[in-house]
Amino acid sequence: MGMKLRHPPHAHNHLKGKIAEAAALTAYILRGYLPARRPTRALAQTDLLLQRNQTLVLVEVKYRPSESAAHLALSPGQHQRLTREANALQKLYPRHHIRFDLCTVFPQWPFVRIVANIT
Repeated sequence: MGMKLRHPPHAHNHLKGKIAEAAALTAYILRGYLPARRPTRALAQTDLLLQRNQTLVLVEVKYRPSESAAHLALSPGQHQRLTREANALQKLYPRHHIRFDLCTVFPQWPFVRIVANIT
């Protein structure tokens, strides 16, 4: 008889998060953005840091079961953290345009939705 593997309860969510980040990265690459090197450990919580020309984009990626649930994906605390990180980046790169986006991924068409420059 085969042994049944037990995964921690968070393992499934972690995998969905990694797949969502890969889908989001692909969507941005198709739009001409490339991954940027994180200049400080302060940006360690940001899902993606991307660059196109003089624009740096902090991206918060969220997987949701439906597109209708996607608009509720960003908590006020996460919004504040992204604002702090954008301000820190602006000090490091004063000549760059800094913005932060919300990218939601869901299992139905169109699969990925980018909300650019959320404030």
